[in-house]
Amino acid sequence: MKAFGFLLAASSIGPLASATECPVADAPTVAHQGDPVGSTEEHNGVNMYITSPEKMQATTKPGIAVLYLTDVFGIQLLENKLLVDSFARAGYMTVAPDIFNGTPAPSDLNDPSFNTTAFLELHSPNATDPIVESTISHIRETLGIDRIATAGYCFGGRYALRFLGGCNGADLAFAAHPSLLQDGEISGISGPASVAAAGK
Repeated sequence: MKAFGFLLAASSIGPLASATECPVADAPTVAHQGDPVGSTEEHNGVNMYITSPEKMQATTKPGIAVLYLTDVFGIQLLENKLLVDSFARAGYMTVAPDIFNGTPAPSDLNDPSFNTTAFLELHSPNATDPIVESTISHIRETLGIDRIATAGYCFGGRYALRFLGGCNGADLAFAAHPSLLQDGEISGISGPASVAAAGK
């Protein structure tokens, strides 16, 4: 459902096929299991998981890329890679940077050895913003794609909205239950955004 909300938001910057339409027979647009088909590459000093529509045997929607910003489990989590692949299956070149520089949260957040405060301090905007900036630069300058739609989940949702608008930002954003979002970041939003908020 969250992926559908993002795809619906993406329609404001170009033609978009139905989110339920799939060019690959017998495969849903959003996959929850299977093997990832993208590749992990290093660009601008940042590891990125990248999947092109061609790898998914999908028709490319030219001129638009998806910048996927993960939850605290990073691009190392299988489900995050599958979601990147799902956006590519819908026709979009999709790039997910390793916003944690190889140190995502453990799969068990209740692990007594995991220090949430230290983790968040290590991955503050001072550390994360340059990674997102480098990824946007890679999409525009190396891949040659001008329009960018961000999709951010939990931790990544904050950065999807932080990088919306402006000359170096994305064209639209979808954020699912963004965490740590500050009032100033909300008031600074300068483009079309969709937010799936948790809570009452």
